[in-house]
Amino acid sequence: MEPRMVEKDRFFLVGMEYYGTGKDNRIQKLWENFMSRLGEIHHAISRETWGFCEMLYGDPDDGPFSYIAAAPVRVVEHIPRGMLAKEVPASKFAVFTHIGSLEALPKTYAHIYNVWLPKSGFQADNFGMELYDQRFNFTPTSEFDIYVPIQDKV
Repeated sequence: MEPRMVEKDRFFLVGMEYYGTGKDNRIQKLWENFMSRLGEIHHAISRETWGFCEMLYGDPDDGPFSYIAAAPVRVVEHIPRGMLAKEVPASKFAVFTHIGSLEALPKTYAHIYNVWLPKSGFQADNFGMELYDQRFNFTPTSEFDIYVPIQDKV
């Protein structure tokens, strides 16, 4: 699995946040709640959605993280109650396409961070994103993109 390299200017997301270790299976519920409220977001750019994940501190495998189910917006204003805005910094990304079920997602992430990244000559930042567009549909052929922010190793 080889990524494509993409540079993105900064952009803004509006969405709902989960904070924890991910072991409580609440991210799926977060997405269900968020999708039921997607129409409340002002200035949404498209129907695509993003998952924005940021390690806060501690062990990257077990430490707490923030996960935001969100939509990209042209302008941040009138944030719906219970939601927040997030600025995504301009970055260079290695973009991987996950194909298949969500149950297979840990294998994709393991490959990215344990196989590809150590050999790549890059280091990753402390956040990552998932782009869910029309290709994502909960079937065995479902697809979405994983954006890993990278920079040259120092």
